[in-house]
Amino acid sequence: IQAATDNFGGADVCDIWMAFAAFGLGTDAVSGGSNSTNPTNGFSIPAACQCSPQAIANAGPDVTVCQGDSATIGTPAQPSNTYSWAPGGETTAQITVTPAVTTTYTVTATTVCGNANDSATVFVDDGTGAGLSDDFEGGIGSWATTGLWHLTSDSTCATPGYSSAVNAVYYGQDASCDYATGGATTGTLTSPTITGITSTSTLSFDYYRVVESFAGAFDKTEVDIVTASGATTVFALDSSTGSTAAWVNSGAISLAAFAGQPIQVVFRFDSGDGVANNFTGWFVDDVVVTGTSPCVPGNTAPTVTITAPANGSSSTVGDAVTFSGTATDAEDGTISASLSWTSSIDGAIGSGATFSTTALSVGTHTITATVTDSGGLSGSDSISITVNAVANTPPTVTITAPANGSSSNQGDSVTFAGTATDTEDGTISASLSWTSSLDGAIGSGATFSTTALSAGTHTITATVTDSGGLSGSDSISITVNAVANTPPTVTI
Repeated sequence: IQAATDNFGGADVCDIWMAFAAFGLGTDAVSGGSNSTNPTNGFSIPAACQCSPQAIANAGPDVTVCQGDSATIGTPAQPSNTYSWAPGGETTAQITVTPAVTTTYTVTATTVCGNANDSATVFVDDGTGAGLSDDFEGGIGSWATTGLWHLTSDSTCATPGYSSAVNAVYYGQDASCDYATGGATTGTLTSPTITGITSTSTLSFDYYRVVESFAGAFDKTEVDIVTASGATTVFALDSSTGSTAAWVNSGAISLAAFAGQPIQVVFRFDSGDGVANNFTGWFVDDVVVTGTSPCVPGNTAPTVTITAPANGSSSTVGDAVTFSGTATDAEDGTISASLSWTSSIDGAIGSGATFSTTALSVGTHTITATVTDSGGLSGSDSISITVNAVANTPPTVTITAPANGSSSNQGDSVTFAGTATDTEDGTISASLSWTSSLDGAIGSGATFSTTALSAGTHTITATVTDSGGLSGSDSISITVNAVANTPPTVTI
């Protein structure tokens, strides 16, 4: 139940209580004492567990970020829970933070049944604090101690002295040089949080150890590596292992299993009982954890590189131009944030690693791609491209002479055909308009036929207007002959 409270914000506490209560180990159970043979079963659960839904707070595991980078902490929201974070005051179950220094964030979850709290620490690595090397000559610093662990400079109990010059950390009593307290004794020496652990990192330390000699597992001297996932024992001796009344080195203990995680080193002494505790105990000195920070000291601006467009350094107005670029950063690697593109003439023109535009204005542009990294610093690159204007000229129209030639008889079919081309528009798809100087509008299209031309000499004109609004035309002349109407000749 305590583990569920400490590690998971109390999410399973009521489930655990209900499981115990089902077997008579509820809140009203009475053991009767360590020697009792007549305990009283109890089937009750805490009053708070009789309310639903319970508040569930889970800030997630501790994380380490490089200076200037962000981390998302918290876990998905639980139904009917509301949330509040400190510091910050955010009210969502998960938040993104960018602390300047190592900061512990606490989330409070609230329901109608009450509230629950949980915390996560975001460790900020500035690139200079990887690993650990502590000879305790400057004191015990931020190491935490319980039990008999303490800093000592009295070398009487560890003849001929300490591994380093003056200080060591000792589990024992300076006055008597033993750990005989009248009963079982246990305690821990816990390091500050250590970052920069890699697949090649190791732990080593010097120690002086004198304990009882017994086949059972008493007088345990152990070292645990503690992460957000729990504790792992990496060094363990007990009373079945001979003492060393001299300083020895542990050797290099691999920390590869903890690569990328913040860790703490915990030295643990446990006598197991109160018998035969009149031995020297355990001294520890010169603790070294090797590590390399993935963070570069100081935040540096990202580097942006633009690839020249396929059009080169010039283009024609209206043509598509494709821009592309990449951004890298000493802290962030290849940056996933989108590039922002601007033109010195047209302003913002696009975004993304690659984009195309046909909207560049006429003129010489300075095209700039910019990105901002997670530390808030910006990087950019620029190129120059000239967009050329093309003058709008009238289209050219060409009429093909009809098969009838330049004359025809009234009522005969005459077929006209023409083509239109333009500098900007290529072959124009707009329909030709045809007129006659005698008959006015007579047809439309690239080709058309008519039998309705009146007698006389016609100027036939084909006209088209391009997308720029300018017109072009061509003309030909054709004479339509009248045929005299005479009476028929009859022969009897």
